[in-house]
Amino acid sequence: MILLDTCILLHIAATVPIPAAIEKVLRQGPWGISCLSAWEIGIKYALGKLPLPQPPAAWWPRAVDVFSLHVIPFTDVIALRAGSLPPIHADPFDRGIIATALQHDFRVASVDRLLMPYGLACGVQVIATT
Repeated sequence: MILLDTCILLHIAATVPIPAAIEKVLRQGPWGISCLSAWEIGIKYALGKLPLPQPPAAWWPRAVDVFSLHVIPFTDVIALRAGSLPPIHADPFDRGIIATALQHDFRVASVDRLLMPYGLACGVQVIATT
């Protein structure tokens, strides 16, 4: 499974072009998304940092349906794993996504270059812009 980070989902939903390398990997599917992304989207929307065509409570389930996403739960085991990751990136949502990928042996698709070092440090395959 390919785990989308929040930014990739937002890019795809807004039909923003994504790098060819990521697009190629996404064709392999299936796609998963951490439930943490719903929380991140809700927070950014509430702070006025994320414009959406509708509130997250309506936008999220529609995106999950339209893109046939598998929503991956964030469990206590994943939370502990996120807490033990090397301090490469301070964003707790990104750390949770990386820990989710590690727990389930997923690849991560991202446009966030800050996630790339997790590939070397933790062994998760991060497909991102180069």
